[in-house]
Amino acid sequence: MGRIKKNKNILKKVGKSLGYINFFLYVCYVMRVQLLNPLNMNIVRFDRHELFTNDWMEYHSTTLRNVEDFHMDRNESWFTPLYNMLCGVWDGYLYTEMLEMAKEMELPTPILQRIANTIQFIGTSVK
Repeated sequence: MGRIKKNKNILKKVGKSLGYINFFLYVCYVMRVQLLNPLNMNIVRFDRHELFTNDWMEYHSTTLRNVEDFHMDRNESWFTPLYNMLCGVWDGYLYTEMLEMAKEMELPTPILQRIANTIQFIGTSVK
């Protein structure tokens, strides 16, 4: 909470010295950085369009469905940071903390294995 308050104070000071357009762009940048990488995670960028075959597309879609089903069976929302990271794969973002987070959430072993397989495939394919 302190980080948000600190950023608000910085934004007020910056807003006075910059024009409205520059201020708006600065706010967008700060929000993008905080939303895309709020915990300063390690991210590997890759070209999903180049890397994923139809089989890998189906494999990852099934992993996402399995995570959704796991949470629905427990009457929970599947919109979690882990689910967001898994969706990030579609945009070419591999969060290296995904597997550890999945283990902490106590996901079943078959789902953990699917996530591990995806991480390994992307990791060995990216140079």
